[in-house]
Amino acid sequence: MDIARNISVTYNNWLDLPACIQFETGRLVYHYGRNGVKTAKQVYNQYNQITLDEEYIGDLVTYHGIPKRIIHEDGYIELDAEMTPKFYYYLKDHLGNVRLTLTPNSDNTPAFTQVNDYYVFGMSYSKPLPIQGGNESPNGYTNKFLYNSKEEQDMPGKWLDYGARFYDRIFHSFWSIISVMLIPFFT
Repeated sequence: MDIARNISVTYNNWLDLPACIQFETGRLVYHYGRNGVKTAKQVYNQYNQITLDEEYIGDLVTYHGIPKRIIHEDGYIELDAEMTPKFYYYLKDHLGNVRLTLTPNSDNTPAFTQVNDYYVFGMSYSKPLPIQGGNESPNGYTNKFLYNSKEEQDMPGKWLDYGARFYDRIFHSFWSIISVMLIPFFT
């Protein structure tokens, strides 16, 4: 529990992965497959109304049951209401951090949609681009795969999802469970 920001984490009882992150303005609920891979995420507001329902089917991401993105190593493909693809590409640094997101224009010249700069421990200090919409695509999606190409969570503190644990860039620490192999050292 993070007392300073009033955030609590509950874990799945058989996988020991975060199942729910509760904070003042809502909560995040995660679902996992038997192999420990995240299969779904729901975001609830403070009135317990669902604001985002993402499902991960391999590299396909659906929002409220509608296919919206296909994630690949070099970026993602965004699908609009007519399922027309729009391609976005990442330019990464030597650590795998996404520094620039671009997409080809109709005349095949690059259009920069997102620029990211990072402090030493991963907190970004990005400046909005001088284009309409700032750091988001025309369909309103903001790329959340940034530092170390990990997904930023919709919560206070913007933790990064590393799979079995979350990274808090403000306090430079990981939120996770105590490994079963370490228990003898603490007793």
